[in-house]
Amino acid sequence: MSGHQSRRVPHSPLRELVTRILQKYEMPLEDARIAANHLIASNLRGVDTHGVIRLKGYIQRIQAGGNNPKPNIRIVEQTDTTAVMDGDNSVGQVGGQKAMDLAIEKARKSGVGIVAMRNSNHYGMAAFYSMMPLPSDMIGISMSNVLACMAPTGGAAGRFGNNPISIAFPAGQEPPVVVDFATSKSSWGKALLCKQTG
Repeated sequence: MSGHQSRRVPHSPLRELVTRILQKYEMPLEDARIAANHLIASNLRGVDTHGVIRLKGYIQRIQAGGNNPKPNIRIVEQTDTTAVMDGDNSVGQVGGQKAMDLAIEKARKSGVGIVAMRNSNHYGMAAFYSMMPLPSDMIGISMSNVLACMAPTGGAAGRFGNNPISIAFPAGQEPPVVVDFATSKSSWGKALLCKQTG
């Protein structure tokens, strides 16, 4: 692997290829486009750890029954400003985008929108969702819990997740402020990227 060389490809045909691959594994076109857009957006933002490199893992999870390619994502309960949605074990990007779409809709009507998604999966780059409200001149916050993978200080076994969080807010004439971080020193995606690139 030491001879690995990067190769640049145009993002539009790559997006179409990823969409077609996901459709081959029974994802409806709309959901496949959501997931593909997210993966490509991650690469374009320079977050390769959450980009197309994740596609193989998502396909393997679908094949193993860990992700539902045809989820019935639905609102379980809601108020004017809040909602709980069930992702029906969806690919995380699909559930994540639908949750933020609903939060934005509620914020337009009531000034704030808070939506929790349950029964979903790895949702990729958290900043993707926190940036979604920016065109509406809104602040976006996105966060997720993660399976216990980190040991507490002095510990030897995972007891809590690295729980990513991202916040984005408009800054008038300046570019928006976007932060995206987790409580871990590194992400699993960085180890995956290092493995793939030697």
